[in-house]
Amino acid sequence: MKRLLFVFILLHSITVSGQSTLEDGRWHADLQLNDSVNLGFILITNAGTITIENATERIALTDIRTSGDSIVARFPFYDAELRFINLGMVLAGEYVNLAKTSNNIFYFRAVKDFSYRFIQRPSTPAANLTGRWQLIFDHEEGLDRSNVAVFSQTGNRVTGSVLTVTGDHRYLDGEISGNEMLISTFNGAFVMCYTATIQPDGSLRGYFYSGKTGYDTWTAYRNDSASLPDPHSLTYVTETSQKFNFNFPDASGKRWTMNDPWLANNVVVVQLMGTWCPNCLDESIYLNEWLQANVGRGVRVIAIDFERTTDSAKVWSNINRFKDRLYIDYPVVFGGNSNRDTASAKLPMISKIMAYPTSLIIDKHGHVRKIHTGFSGPATGEDFLIHKNEFELFVEELLAE
Repeated sequence: MKRLLFVFILLHSITVSGQSTLEDGRWHADLQLNDSVNLGFILITNAGTITIENATERIALTDIRTSGDSIVARFPFYDAELRFINLGMVLAGEYVNLAKTSNNIFYFRAVKDFSYRFIQRPSTPAANLTGRWQLIFDHEEGLDRSNVAVFSQTGNRVTGSVLTVTGDHRYLDGEISGNEMLISTFNGAFVMCYTATIQPDGSLRGYFYSGKTGYDTWTAYRNDSASLPDPHSLTYVTETSQKFNFNFPDASGKRWTMNDPWLANNVVVVQLMGTWCPNCLDESIYLNEWLQANVGRGVRVIAIDFERTTDSAKVWSNINRFKDRLYIDYPVVFGGNSNRDTASAKLPMISKIMAYPTSLIIDKHGHVRKIHTGFSGPATGEDFLIHKNEFELFVEELLAE
């Protein structure tokens, strides 16, 4: 597979005079994952706003600051930013994920007036990849090994998602040329790229890259019935006779428990999440919209946030930004560090937190009735609709009790 080779211009070494004003247009952009792999994506500039395009997803970066010829554009939901110089037809700089402390800086370049993600002039596709696939990661074990891919192909463009037990890989987008496929997603938190070659038997064989260090090989087979393990069976209550409880603070310092009058005698959804987690963002948007459509029906939602930082000021800044940008209308409390073993120890009534998000549905008497691990968001299409329907029907059952 041919890789685009280019020299990244570092901010501190640029000697060419840059521009502070971005011209409107579409840009072919790349992040350098390592010495041989670049992740392609589409960037759109319009009226001073930068938008990242992943399939049907649009991420608008409106918090843009200039200093001389340097530009910094912050992502709306995550603690991350693009820092670059505008050279007219080329943007050059870096993407920085501030939520991480290592392997968090990627060299970035964008070229104006090009609208491809990976392959500028793709050849005729050798096959149409539209459909459902069982995807197996070679170096994973247990529940993480077998996953589901859903692809949609129109001409040379391929979009879709990969569903895993911990959540989906959101909006994948790219091209197929001959028997080679390249797709990716980039949203300020996820930096993921899949490559694949169509095999003689019709299966797919390829490489998966996540960030700077995540790497695996994978194989996928067409399977219209491909599915994940039951997401309600992965985490369970350790003592079913006990009522669920917790004790965590919100931004005002108030400590919340299940005995709070606002929660008592209601059906309660307890969302275990992180502001750094794209699948948590998807679930939060859904829960907030659903809650607003069901005001006064005896259902409450409260989120327990687990962060990658222990810095108190940064924790509450992340939580407040998350709530403000998503217009979250339910309480968010801070549970501690996002390490899953550490977080699980804070909630000894459940077996283990396997993924963010994890949602607990609690009846009006305070007992956990269902635990859902992970979240299949809108990028998964039908799987998202199935999850919504199951959740809403179950809540109706609890309300009727």
